[in-house]
Amino acid sequence: MLRGTNKSIIELSETENRYFERALLFVKPEFVNLSPERLNREAKRMIGSLTFSPMGLGRSMSARRRAAQKRRRKILLISGIVLLCIAFAISKIV
Repeated sequence: MLRGTNKSIIELSETENRYFERALLFVKPEFVNLSPERLNREAKRMIGSLTFSPMGLGRSMSARRRAAQKRRRKILLISGIVLLCIAFAISKIV
């Protein structure tokens, strides 16, 4: 529930986050007079810097670090599968 009628609120409907479709940001009174473009740019920057994990893990991890971690896991998985295939092929030869 929102209270107060003198609040300036920015609503972002494109959060580029798979968990959240919208965000409401309350502008501090000292910044109410900034241009709407500047406030929207700052809102998008701030939302873009946030991360979320449903299990509470990796909250401070940047999007780049998460992407790199995902790539490493994928490489390890593929490497493991290749090694298992090679081991299976060698066992059939012997």
